[in-house]
Amino acid sequence: MKHLEDMKHELMCCTGCGYCKQHCQTLDIGGTETDSGRGRVFLAYGLLTGEITEDQSVVEALQRCPLCGRCEQDCPSTIPISDIIQTARRDLTAVLPAHRKMADDILDKGNPFGEQPVPTARPGEGEIAFFAGCVSTYQTPELKEAALSVLEKLDLEPVMVDEICCGSPLENMGRDNGQPPLLAERLAEAGMQTVLTACPSAVLTLRETPRFTVQHLTAFLAEQNLELVPLDGVLMYHDSSVLGRKLGIYDPPRQLLQQAGGFREFTENRKLALCCGGDLAFQAAFPDMAGEMARQVMDEAREQGAVVVTADPHCYRHLKGHGEVLDIIQVMDRCLQ
Repeated sequence: MKHLEDMKHELMCCTGCGYCKQHCQTLDIGGTETDSGRGRVFLAYGLLTGEITEDQSVVEALQRCPLCGRCEQDCPSTIPISDIIQTARRDLTAVLPAHRKMADDILDKGNPFGEQPVPTARPGEGEIAFFAGCVSTYQTPELKEAALSVLEKLDLEPVMVDEICCGSPLENMGRDNGQPPLLAERLAEAGMQTVLTACPSAVLTLRETPRFTVQHLTAFLAEQNLELVPLDGVLMYHDSSVLGRKLGIYDPPRQLLQQAGGFREFTENRKLALCCGGDLAFQAAFPDMAGEMARQVMDEAREQGAVVVTADPHCYRHLKGHGEVLDIIQVMDRCLQ
């Protein structure tokens, strides 16, 4: 348990009060103690001390969490529960079949879907690159097209390199992630200093990579002087767990939607927003639970007669199987003159 040893202090600070269980979606759906943040922290502590030995039930319990961080908003001791769970995964020896396939696909083909690599490199002007991410490249090309259309309308022609997954699924499932250096090398060879992406997971994974800065596309667009025409219909903005709780980007998407005619908030929003279950590793291994989490989000929007707007391709890909959803980049493309 060499990785958990580094988090021994954080583990010891947990008082076991159970406040993290108040709004845990996986606990509401799964119903057992190990479906909660507290339960998983206790499992991690047991693995560290040797009081618990790894078996299939332990592996599944530690992986059956989207690492959304909602539980941490209720923790009075500010325990980094998601970090503890993710660290415990690094010490596991067994790998779930869905995770093994996804990891193999990333390492063999450069994307988590097992698709044949798609050449995407193109020259551009200046020192800005656009990184679409594996979801938009292989699963939701309409988002990539919308993003490039928006940038074109702003008279920007960013460089694009042949894309490979940033490796965020590897990190989330507890595997070593060697993808960022590979991607950084491609960007460096193209002479890039700034990378724009609509994928929050890519921002989270690449933001510490030296030699260039990474900015989420909504933050970039919010800094521009955009002329937007209102979009018809009722929109409800859903905060992505990665863009919101992990990156702290709450205002830029709202600013853009306000300029595009306004929007409604979910009952629980910003730091308290529900997770849709769209994390790739979580969804692949636990599709039923991930699907129920998506339905919880979509049900509230249906009650309002609204279209859900997200700023995360992972969420868009997952939610569109359960109702009407738009990515904010699609909204911007429709509204930008």
